[in-house]
Amino acid sequence: MSSSRKTVVFAVLLALCLPVFYFSFRFAMADIAAYSVIYAIEDMDKGKAQMSLDDIESAERKVDSALGWWPNNAEYVELKARLELYRAIIGYGTPVFLSSIQNALALHEEAILLRPHWPYSWASRSLVKAYSGELDAAYFEGFKKASQLGPWELSVNLSLLEAGLIGWQQLDSETSSLVIAAAERGAEHRPNLIAELLDRYGMKYPVCARMSRGEQQVKACL
Repeated sequence: MSSSRKTVVFAVLLALCLPVFYFSFRFAMADIAAYSVIYAIEDMDKGKAQMSLDDIESAERKVDSALGWWPNNAEYVELKARLELYRAIIGYGTPVFLSSIQNALALHEEAILLRPHWPYSWASRSLVKAYSGELDAAYFEGFKKASQLGPWELSVNLSLLEAGLIGWQQLDSETSSLVIAAAERGAEHRPNLIAELLDRYGMKYPVCARMSRGEQQVKACL
């Protein structure tokens, strides 16, 4: 093969590979920006560490950077929504609460549109709805969707349980059964976290009375 032909072949191969390298680089940079936020939220879910307002703002900057590298990524949009909910909880009773709740709800809606089979967004949207007092059709829909799509994900079960505890008095029998099932599944992984939620909302008796009596479930109800 002549040197000129080799040059042409090399140029063609380079042109074909450049888009792959470009997108791989963008995805890698996005993951680097977001990975610490993912672990911080996982620690929050497991009760290992709480996030301060400064932590939330720092994490939000990282998620915004990740979205800059990889726009319309449902996981990153979901992360940002979770951070908005944490900000709302810290700002409960202030104007920050309402604005952050509205932001979180809009972001969860966006994440659901981007990835409708992602259980976390369905469960989290129901939780945000519960905090805002909007126990509407979307609130109830989230229990069904999340239970179908991610029944054994701990964060999904924790979100469904808390959303159900907040709106317990307005639940129909089908939804209350889904909440009990989420409590049972969550107890299989972290009975202490289930017990903490039941205690926080003063709901240990009505929920535990309907839960199965497996070893982990009993731990959650002590």
